[in-house]
Amino acid sequence: MHETKSKWFKKVLRATLCFLVVCGSLSAMLFVPNKEEETPQVPIEKELCVYSAPLQVSPTPTPISIEEEPAEPEADLNPYAELSPTDTEKELLACMAYSEAGNQSFDGQVAVVQVALNRYMHEAYSGSISDILFSPCQFVVGDYYGSVQMEAVDAALAGHPALDLNTDVVYFSTGSLTYGSYYKTIGDHVFRTYI
Repeated sequence: MHETKSKWFKKVLRATLCFLVVCGSLSAMLFVPNKEEETPQVPIEKELCVYSAPLQVSPTPTPISIEEEPAEPEADLNPYAELSPTDTEKELLACMAYSEAGNQSFDGQVAVVQVALNRYMHEAYSGSISDILFSPCQFVVGDYYGSVQMEAVDAALAGHPALDLNTDVVYFSTGSLTYGSYYKTIGDHVFRTYI
C-alpha cells in the first residue's frame, strides 16, 4: 500500500512539475539548491514532460493582394468589339431579346443576344444579323422592345460576360435541346455550343 502511494505521489509531482515547466511559471530558484541546506533533486523522466514550442507570431502581418476585376473588358478580350450593327439591327436584336427572354434576368437577355451575335460571327452561318434573326424556325423576333432589351444589346456588344465571352455558344432553348454540347444554364434557358 505504501509503495502504491509513493508511485502515485511521484506521478502527481512529475505531472505538476511538467505543467509548471510548460506554463513557464516555474522559477529557476526551485532548481537551485540553497547553499545552507541541501534540497533533494527529484529526477524527471523526459517521456512524461511534453514540451510544446511557443507559437511564433510575425510582428507585422503579411499583406494580401486582391486584384480587382476591370469594370469593362478590354477591347482585345471582347469578341464583339469589331461588330458594328446598324440601328435597325440593334432594334431587331432588342425585339428578339424581348420575345425570347423578356421574362428572364438581364444576364439571360444579354446571353440570348450574344447567341445571335455568335451565329453571325460563326463560319457555319452566313448572312447579315437580320438574315440570322429571320432564319426559319430559329429566333422569335417580335415588334416590341423596351429600354432593358436595348441595354442588353449594348451590354452584349460591349462584352458583357453572360456567356463568358464564349463565341462557340450558338444555341439556346427552354426545352430539351439534343444538338451541340451543354455549356450553361441561365434562368429558364439552356445554352449549348456548336460542337
